[in-house]
Amino acid sequence: MKFPASGGPMLRFLGSSFILDGLMQSLKRGHTIFYFHPLDISCARFPSLGNKRPFYWCIKGRLVEQRIRHILSKLDDVEKISLRDYPGVSCV
Repeated sequence: MKFPASGGPMLRFLGSSFILDGLMQSLKRGHTIFYFHPLDISCARFPSLGNKRPFYWCIKGRLVEQRIRHILSKLDDVEKISLRDYPGVSCV
């Protein structure tokens, strides 16, 4: 069975080992994308009013930041580039 392993919700719910395994498989096939949103590492509390997904953001902040740091440390020999620096992408 295959799951998306690029970051975001999968990073929050499944942890760094799962994501790292997926990234390694993807890298064997070529270039890959690992992404996360600033909200993933935010320690700010979200307003409860209008929040239709109460469990969606229950794992975030420092725990997710530690997971990201762990993944990046294991991919030390892999060239990394931010989306802003990727050719042909214009970030406003």
